[in-house]
Amino acid sequence: TDMYFINVKNDVVYDLKYILAILNSRVIEFWCKNKIKKKGKLKEFFVTPLKNIPIPKIDFNNEENFRIYNELVGLVEEILFKIKSNESNEVAITQSKINKLVYSLYGLSEKMISIIETSFE
Repeated sequence: TDMYFINVKNDVVYDLKYILAILNSRVIEFWCKNKIKKKGKLKEFFVTPLKNIPIPKIDFNNEENFRIYNELVGLVEEILFKIKSNESNEVAITQSKINKLVYSLYGLSEKMISIIETSFE
């Protein structure tokens, strides 16, 4: 069994909760569906595709980017709190809010969002 880790570079100032929000979003799940090698029903995660996961860079001088970043971090904190408090039935609502913010961060069109959403039905 291989294990991979997220190494934070010295010059990266992102809260890991931001990275967690992106990695657990439908955008990245959709990306993985199309980029990660499949072995039957399982996915094989290898270094090369994992290194290429498109994590949006945040311009902290851009008010909108900064707002979305902070909101994503807050929503992940909310999910973690709900899980600890055994309120995991409400996590889906918060995850949906995260997905909408991530869609806007990637600048996706309504058509692309529809393609992503329908792929999970």
